[in-house]
Amino acid sequence: MLNGIVNVTGTLTVSAGTLTLGANATLPNNVPISVSSGGTLNVLASIPNDAISGQGTINFPPSTSGGIHLVSIPGLALDPGQQITVAPAAIRSNRTLLQPASLTFGGGNNAWVGLIDLTSNDMDIQSGSLFKITNQIKEGYNGGAWNGDAGITSSASASDTTHLTALGVIQNNQGGPALYTEFDANPVGTGDILVKFTYYGDTDLNGQVDGTDYSRIDNAYLQDRNNPGMYTGWYNGDFNYDGVIDGSDYTLMDNAFNEQGVSLADEIAKPTVLVGGQITSSSAVPEPEFGFILLAFPIALGRNRDRRRQR
Repeated sequence: MLNGIVNVTGTLTVSAGTLTLGANATLPNNVPISVSSGGTLNVLASIPNDAISGQGTINFPPSTSGGIHLVSIPGLALDPGQQITVAPAAIRSNRTLLQPASLTFGGGNNAWVGLIDLTSNDMDIQSGSLFKITNQIKEGYNGGAWNGDAGITSSASASDTTHLTALGVIQNNQGGPALYTEFDANPVGTGDILVKFTYYGDTDLNGQVDGTDYSRIDNAYLQDRNNPGMYTGWYNGDFNYDGVIDGSDYTLMDNAFNEQGVSLADEIAKPTVLVGGQITSSSAVPEPEFGFILLAFPIALGRNRDRRRQR
């Protein structure tokens, strides 16, 4: 394990075996890291380098200290055969936020190379394309099995027998003003691409499925009838990444709403909302009166949805 100041010039190469960068490791600026096929890099520190690339395996173990573990990296560039795994924390509140300034996969739309397994963690890409990252998650989603051999996936969702959890992705400002100034307790930019391990139906990635999410998917569903293809993506309710908003998405959402627990809702990234001209933090837990309304909401929604399917 490397800790403290690491003196290296040129490229730090892991050609074979395993190298661990400890939480206290300090690397010089502008030193790329290359992990060759057969090599493994464990990263506990934030990396001030140009990029991490190569065909080997890169692991981001959970932090040994409490709280959200931020791993900030100027760039991730995945080569064919490379796999990056962000290990799950023992408890959700100790998850990792992987924060690359940029993210590059080889290949192209529906045929990416390289794999990122976020397991039960989150990611903030500071400069990226929502379209590309959504398509990379679609490839990892692999029709709902979450076992794609390329793109961005979640082995935690793959092993979820209740089928409640997924990776959701939004652009911070795709609905207008930025939803978040902080995501997982860390500052984020207006145009950042945010990826979260959360419940199906959590359109705004706040860690729970509530009335706001139902309002958003209903609006997108109705608007899409007049503007086909204009309202899609996770934010609008395309939870199965098939490019349309339909009954399958509502089924995933209803199931999550009815069965969601408190483990994700207790440790959420709280969005800011504009109220009376002032920015305030939204509540993670509805007030009792609102909770009563939510209980009745899916019933009315289900009736509306039945009518839609009959048309």
